Amino acid sequence: TSYDANGNQTLFYEYYWDTGEEKWVNNSKIESEYDSTGYQTIEIRFNWDKEKNLWVNTYKTESTHDGNQVISINYHWNTDTYLWDFVSKYEHAYDVNGRLTLEAHYRWNAINNVWQGDYSGKNEYAYDDNGYRTLYAHYNYWNNETNSWIGSYKSEDVYDANGITT
Repeated sequence: TSYDANGNQTLFYEYYWDTGEEKWVNNSKIESEYDSTGYQTIEIRFNWDKEKNLWVNTYKTESTHDGNQVISINYHWNTDTYLWDFVSKYEHAYDVNGRLTLEAHYRWNAINNVWQGDYSGKNEYAYDDNGYRTLYAHYNYWNNETNSWIGSYKSEDVYDANGITT
């Protein structure tokens, strides 16, 4: 295990006990990178190929942090093309107080080369000045023709001065 100057874990190894060889052997490793603010920007997972005696890419996540928005894209290593293939994308947004205002999950459609909403859906939230959630909207369906979410549930609340819904 290794860490950068800010204490962020940059390298992690996992081993397993080989009963035949009676020793610990490589299993997997994770390499991570961070931006100047300490947010993880890259995580790459590898598995150990015992026959070839080398680390093999398996999975990668790239994250961008732009103010109060976080976008993470996941990739799977394609052993035929030796390239990273898109798998999924997650978007999260926060208000100035750090409260979640958006979470959306997408899957990559390799046939049409487009991101499409996945079964986890999309949620939107809003809050009043006192921090009470005033809006919750859930989108559980995806329209492939318009490449847009279709709403499935929405609730709006108003609170009085005592924090009780009215």
